[in-house]
Amino acid sequence: ELGGVGRVCDVLQAQSQHSLEKIIGNFGTSFSSILWNSCKDNLYTISLMLISASLSFATELKQEGLRYGWHDGVAMVFVVLLLLVFSSITKFWRERKTLKLAKKKGEAAKFIVKRCEEFQLVDLDLSKYDIVVGDMVCLTPHDEVPADGLLLSGNVLVLVEGMKNEKINCVENPFLIAGPKVIEGHGWMVVTS
Repeated sequence: ELGGVGRVCDVLQAQSQHSLEKIIGNFGTSFSSILWNSCKDNLYTISLMLISASLSFATELKQEGLRYGWHDGVAMVFVVLLLLVFSSITKFWRERKTLKLAKKKGEAAKFIVKRCEEFQLVDLDLSKYDIVVGDMVCLTPHDEVPADGLLLSGNVLVLVEGMKNEKINCVENPFLIAGPKVIEGHGWMVVTS
């Protein structure tokens, strides 16, 4: 009545012919933006510490004079800066490490993809980060489903997610969600998101 999987494929291919947008990988957040976010997140703490540093600076300056009165206030400001910088460096390194692991994992998994470019079906060997909406992806055992999509053809796929197995059939239940691993069967899927 509504056209089924074939109609969805036609619409997705028509959209991909008009504008094929390549997914750009995430290169992470810059150190300056992490530092800025750290300042925004700890605004009240920083404000209180800087107020106490300025009060300490003023009282010590009055009691000890210009020669020795500035030590405590400057030391407190220095501690605030150290706390901000070291927490930002830790977040920055952690994010870079996570991105490297994700990139390494993404490079390991390659998929056979059919893409309609300039009215021709082109066979490509892509990582899951280069797959776009409208691509047809071949799924075989030991593959991870790279994106949400619909099963077009093939036999019944058995997917494992956590502790349960799920059977996907292109007639009764063609819907695939990104993430589960194919443990049995093979087939072609069209990427919908």
